[in-house]
Amino acid sequence: STVDREKVCPFLLRVFCKRGNHHRIEDFTINRQPVEDEVQVYTWKDASLRELASLLAEVDPKYAKHGTTLSFKAVYLDSIRARYNSKDLGVINVSKPSKTDDVTLDDNRFIIGDFIDVAI
Repeated sequence: STVDREKVCPFLLRVFCKRGNHHRIEDFTINRQPVEDEVQVYTWKDASLRELASLLAEVDPKYAKHGTTLSFKAVYLDSIRARYNSKDLGVINVSKPSKTDDVTLDDNRFIIGDFIDVAI
């Protein structure tokens, strides 16, 4: 679904980026996240993975380096098990079109308050 960005306020998205691979799910607890790798961006639920990559590049140009591949996961609280879990969202290459460029947070039932984990 499309968000009216003129009327809907963006939300703070906490993104955790790591070179080489994703963070271990054990790195995420109620009281602790891997904040040394945290990037904060403001966005909407209809943001695509390509748009998130652009937001990361605005914060730090290393995310836009030619040929860079970004693998996105949602990290969410599994309230039944009282621990965090993750779900693959997609992989994009910043230099060329990817199959998952247009996949949005909303397509993946992202809930405000969830995190995004990015392997670079």
